[in-house]
Amino acid sequence: MEEQNAHFRHILLYYFRKGRNTSQAYKKLCAVYGNEALKERQCQNWFAKFRSGDFSIKMRNNLAVQLQLMRVISRPLSIEIVIA
Repeated sequence: MEEQNAHFRHILLYYFRKGRNTSQAYKKLCAVYGNEALKERQCQNWFAKFRSGDFSIKMRNNLAVQLQLMRVISRPLSIEIVIA
């Protein structure tokens, strides 16, 4: 199973570098490997990782991946306090 998942990550990196979006990559993978090959959210997570500049396709500790993705997709929240 891990070997197949690594194969999917290679394919996702290929589509990312070709300029495709997650939806396109997900549809292509499902067309070849079936709808249960992986979840669309997995594609989104890997694309976010690639956008951050990390092109490593090795699986890391799930917590480390989540923290990195939180940094990539989180945006600073500006709060303005008005005292009258």
